[in-house]
Amino acid sequence: MAVIEIAGEGSTGFPPLAIGDTVVAIPLYGGGSTWELCIESVLRWTDPDVPLFIFEDAHAKDEALEQLASVLERVDENRPVYLHKNATNLGFVENVNLAFSLLTPADVLVLNSDAVVGPGWLRGIQKACENDPSVATVTAMSTYSTIVTVPETSRILEGRLSVENVAALAIQVAEALEPVYPEIPTAVGFCTLFRRHALEIVGDFDPWFSPGYGEEVDFSQRCIMYGLRHVAADNVLVYHKGSETFGQSKEVAARKLRNDEEVNRKYPWFLYRIKQVHEDPNHPLNHSIHQIEIALRGIDIVMDAAAVDPVIAGTYSVTVGLSKALLTNPKVRNLYWATPQRRLHDLRSYAADFMPNVHVVPYSALPGLDADLGFMPSQSFDLPAWQRLSQSSWRRSIWHLDFISYGIPIYAPTMQGWLRSHLAQDTGLIDADGIFFLSHSIENIARSLGRLPDEDRTFLLQAAAEGPVVTEVKPSKRLRALPPQFVLVLGTSYIHKNRAFLASVFEKVQKEFPQLQLVFAGSEPSTGGDRFELKEGAEELGRVSDDERTWLYQNAALVVAPSLSEGFGLTPLEAAKAGTVPLASKTTGHIDLGVKDCLWLDLESESEAAKTIIQLLQSEDVARQQLAAWKSAADNLTWQASADQFLAGAEQLFRMRPRVQEIQLPVEYAPRRAWVVWLYKFINVRLFPLGSKRREIVARTVRKAVVPLIQRPIDPRELEVSSKKLTYTLDHDWVTKDS
Repeated sequence: MAVIEIAGEGSTGFPPLAIGDTVVAIPLYGGGSTWELCIESVLRWTDPDVPLFIFEDAHAKDEALEQLASVLERVDENRPVYLHKNATNLGFVENVNLAFSLLTPADVLVLNSDAVVGPGWLRGIQKACENDPSVATVTAMSTYSTIVTVPETSRILEGRLSVENVAALAIQVAEALEPVYPEIPTAVGFCTLFRRHALEIVGDFDPWFSPGYGEEVDFSQRCIMYGLRHVAADNVLVYHKGSETFGQSKEVAARKLRNDEEVNRKYPWFLYRIKQVHEDPNHPLNHSIHQIEIALRGIDIVMDAAAVDPVIAGTYSVTVGLSKALLTNPKVRNLYWATPQRRLHDLRSYAADFMPNVHVVPYSALPGLDADLGFMPSQSFDLPAWQRLSQSSWRRSIWHLDFISYGIPIYAPTMQGWLRSHLAQDTGLIDADGIFFLSHSIENIARSLGRLPDEDRTFLLQAAAEGPVVTEVKPSKRLRALPPQFVLVLGTSYIHKNRAFLASVFEKVQKEFPQLQLVFAGSEPSTGGDRFELKEGAEELGRVSDDERTWLYQNAALVVAPSLSEGFGLTPLEAAKAGTVPLASKTTGHIDLGVKDCLWLDLESESEAAKTIIQLLQSEDVARQQLAAWKSAADNLTWQASADQFLAGAEQLFRMRPRVQEIQLPVEYAPRRAWVVWLYKFINVRLFPLGSKRREIVARTVRKAVVPLIQRPIDPRELEVSSKKLTYTLDHDWVTKDS
C-alpha cells in the first residue's frame, strides 16, 4: 500500500523537506463527488518527486480513504501518498494551518478535494513566481472560482467531466496563452501555492475565520501590507466544482456574509481593488480570461458591411471573398455583418444565397453585440461608422486597401468632404488596435505619409480572386448585342483607372482588328469620373451584375487593366480564373501579386501598348504563356490563406492591450472646441468600462454632440487660425476620482 500514515514531522515515513521544496497538500473531509477525479488527476499529472500530503479532518466515515486506496491501486500503487488523520475535526482553516506547520520549510500548494488538475499544472504555477520573492501566492485559473473563473470552461465540461477531458482543456489553455501572471487582489484558495517566506512573515490563516470562508482574503491582505503580491498563473487551468467543501446551507451563507463584513472592516481597500478588476475589461486578468475563451470557443467577428455593394466594386469583392473563407475556418465561431437598417433586408437575402452562416445585423444592434474583433474591410471613411464598430467589439481593426482617395481631392464632392474623409482615415489609423495592409507597398505609402502606426500592430492581409461562381451564364439582352470579339476593361470610371489612355490606344489596335470592339464596364462614381468621347467601336455598359461580369470575363478576347494606381489587381486575377488572357499596367498593386514572366501594358507609349495588345491577340503561344503566368499568381493567392493571415494577426492583437495614445488633428480642425476632442478621445480609448452607466452617458454625448460638431461644414475663416497641428492629450490623473 502506497499510503503512508504520519503523525507529524519526524514520525515514521515523513519525508525530509528543505527550503525551496514545493509540496502538495489536500485538505480532506469526507471527499465528495469529485474526490476520486481529484486524486487521480494529481497522481497522473504531478511529478513523482513532489511529496503529496492528505490532511484528513476526522470524518465519521472512511469512504474517502477507501476511494484513495482504490485510485492508487489503479493509477500508481507505488507512488507514496502521506496521510495525516486528525484525531478531532479542526475545520478547514485549522486543518490547513496544521499543514503549513508540519510542512515547514517547504512552499505549500493547497488543493481543494473538489478540484481536478491537468498536465503541467504544478510546474506552470511554480513558474509564475520563479525568481520573484515579492510574490506571496500563486492561484490557478478555474472553471468556478470568483475572479479567476473562465466561464467558457464550465460550458465545455458540462456533462463531460473526466480526468481526460480536464487534461485536454488544460493543454488547450496552456498552448493558447503566453502568460503574463497578472497581479490579483487576493489568493483564491481552491488551488493556491503559498510561499514559505510569506507564511513566516505574516503567519498562518486567522482562526477567527474558522471553519472557513474569507481566511485566504485576510491572509492575502496581510501580505499586501508588507509589500508582497499575489498573482494568477493565467496559463494553468484547474477544474473546480465549488461549494463542496462547506456546502450551501443557510448557516454557511450567514457565516460567509459575516466573514466578508469582517474582511471589509479590516481592509477597506479590498472591495475597491476587486471592483477595479471586475469593471476593467482590459485588466490583465480579464485580458487573459478573454484570450482563453476565444481560444476555446472560437472568435466572434463583426464586420462593417457598408462595402457589400456591387457599386463599390473591388472592396465589395474582397469583403465577400474574405467573409466566405472566415465562415469555413474552425477558429471562427460567429461572423456578423453590420449594416444600416435600410439595407438589412437586401443583405440578408444576399447572404442567404451565398453565406447562410453569416449573421446580418443592423447598426442599432452593435452596442450589445460584444464581439471579439471589429473589422472595417476598407479604410475608415466615416467617423460614425468607425465609432459604431468600436462599441461592439473588444479589439478594432482596419483593412487599409490603398491611399488613392486619400491622395486625390477630386474624389470627394467638396473640399469639406475631402477633409472629413482625411480625418476619418487618420482617426482609424490612430485608434485601431491593428491595421491590416493589403500589401507591403501600401504599408510603405503609409510610412511615407507619416501615417504608419506601431509596426508590431501592422499585418499583411493579401486578397485573392474567385473563379466564376456559375460556369454557364446566359447573356442579358445588352450583352447579346455585343460583337463576337471584344476587349474588356472592367472597373469603375475613376480617373486613375486610366480608361481614356486605353481608348486612344485601341484606335491603333483597330487598324489591325477592324471587327474588334472595346467594352467598358463598371459603375460610375458621383465625383472623380473620367470624361472622354467614345470613338466608333467602343461601348460603355456601365454597372453590370455579377452574372454579367462573369459572362464578360468568359467571352472577352482580352481583359485589360490600364490603371495608374492600384491597391490590388483584382481584375486581371479574376480574368485568369475565368480562363481569359489578362494584360495589366505595371503598378505596385499589380507587381505585388507576384506575377512572373508576363507582358505588361506600357503606359509610356501608346504605340508600344498597342503592339503588346496586338501581339497577345495574334499569337496563341504568347497568349497561352501570359494566361499561365497570371493563372499561377491567382492560384497562389487563396481566400483560405488570407483568412489564416487575418486570424494570425487577430490572435496577436488579442495578446496586446488596446491602443491608448494622443489624437492629432489636422490644422483644419484645430479651432474645434477642446472639449469635443476630449470627449471623443475619452470614449475611444475606453477609459470607461464596457457596460457601465458612465460609458453609456459618454457614448450618448459623443453620438449626439461630438460627431455632428466634428462633421459640420468648415468656415474658411477657421483655416486661418493656426498653421500647426494641435495635440490634445487626456490627463489620466482625474480618472481615479469618483466622478
